[in-house]
Amino acid sequence: MPSRSRRPARLGLALAAALLAAPADAGGQVGDTGGTPALIGALRAGDGAAVRALLAAGVDVNVPQPDGATALHWAVHREDVATVEQLIRAGADVGAANDLRVTPLLMACRRGQGVLVERLLAAGADPNA
Repeated sequence: MPSRSRRPARLGLALAAALLAAPADAGGQVGDTGGTPALIGALRAGDGAAVRALLAAGVDVNVPQPDGATALHWAVHREDVATVEQLIRAGADVGAANDLRVTPLLMACRRGQGVLVERLLAAGADPNA
C-alpha cells in the first residue's frame, strides 16, 4: 500500500490520465468545470505532475478561463518559473491579456518577479502593451 505522502501525487497523475481520456471540447474543458480548461485547473491546484502530463499530451496552452486569464497568467501568479518556461516552449501567447487587460508581463511586474519579467521579455512580451 502506498504511503500517505505519495497518494496526492498518484491521485494527480490519475486525474491527468482521466482528463486525457475523457471527451473534451475544443477548449480543453472537461466535465462541469465552470469553463475552466483542464490545464488551468491543474495549475490552480498546484498539481505539477498533471500540468506536465497535459503539456506532454499537447493541450492548447492558450485556451483562457472565462475571465480571459490563461495558463501563463496562472503560472506567473504562482511565481513558477519552470512552468512559465514550459508554457512558453509550448507556444503560450506572452501577450495574452485577461478581461482587465492584464498581461502576464504586467502581472509579473506588479508582483516584483524580476526573473519572470526577464523570461517574458526574452520570449517577446511587449513592455508597452
